Amino acid sequence: MKNILILCLTFCLLAFTQSDTPTWVQQADFGGGKIYDAATFVIGNHAYVATGSNNASYGYGLQRFIYRYDPSLDVWKRMADLPPAGTATFEAVGFAIGEKGYVCGGLDNATLWEYDPATNLWYQRTSFPRAGGISNGIGFSIGSKGYVGLGMATG
Repeated sequence: MKNILILCLTFCLLAFTQSDTPTWVQQADFGGGKIYDAATFVIGNHAYVATGSNNASYGYGLQRFIYRYDPSLDVWKRMADLPPAGTATFEAVGFAIGEKGYVCGGLDNATLWEYDPATNLWYQRTSFPRAGGISNGIGFSIGSKGYVGLGMATG
């Protein structure tokens, strides 16, 4: 009898503590169309998608753009492209430190680019320590330092 009582109480507890089934709500489509192997990062409440390729074929349709997603308005906005000196690339790594975003590496690209959303400008920073760079890696920050790793050596 004690086991049945425990089983019933457990069932009731589970039944009343389970939340509703989560539902997906479609948001605005990405403003840049189909894009493959882009770099991404988040600053504050905005998500950014930069570079990539608009063609599934390896190395074609490379982009220098960056788009910002504002979830409060559910809109994508194209921001300043990487400058002409910035190699259009895909398979790059993205991360943010404070209020700045960074795109590093990509296919045959060792350059680190800093994006400042306050000025909507890109700044070329140091090159990746390995000639040729890194692609398909991961990037993250802890405090005021960015880390890039894993992935594949390029170049």
